[in-house]
Amino acid sequence: MRPGIDLNNLWYSEETLVYYSRSNTIFKVVVFLLFILVGFYLLFVNLFIVSILLFIASGFLFQKNFHFLLEWDRIQLRVNSEGIQVKNKSLISWASIKNERITYVKVNRGRLSFFEFYDIELHKSYKFNADDFNFSPFELMKSVKIHRERFVRNNEIELN
Repeated sequence: MRPGIDLNNLWYSEETLVYYSRSNTIFKVVVFLLFILVGFYLLFVNLFIVSILLFIASGFLFQKNFHFLLEWDRIQLRVNSEGIQVKNKSLISWASIKNERITYVKVNRGRLSFFEFYDIELHKSYKFNADDFNFSPFELMKSVKIHRERFVRNNEIELN
């Protein structure tokens, strides 16, 4: 079971593991299967053009969301007092991370949330769709702030 972030008890968590949201992934699979089933039904009712359009739409949905099925049990981000690790890449230390934030982009009538940070050493910006994760953007940012504060506090103790 994936642990949630307890905002009242975050000081005791060693690290935060971020996965793709299972509920979002299951919802996408159910929608895909419904499109396929309705497409077959329309095919048997002799609505060939509509069924072909539905099959094309379901193929597009499958192609667009296939990576969620492959990676829903893999850790996408690992946040701890040493830094942030993106998937299976090496850990990026808090000393080389700056400008970590949640940004919002308005899309039609809704909005998308993105978690972003900048790696000073590699001169690379990272951007992740926070809506796809198993934590809300607020919970993710709260965890990032606490782990950054731990890093600062640990380095102050080592310097003294």
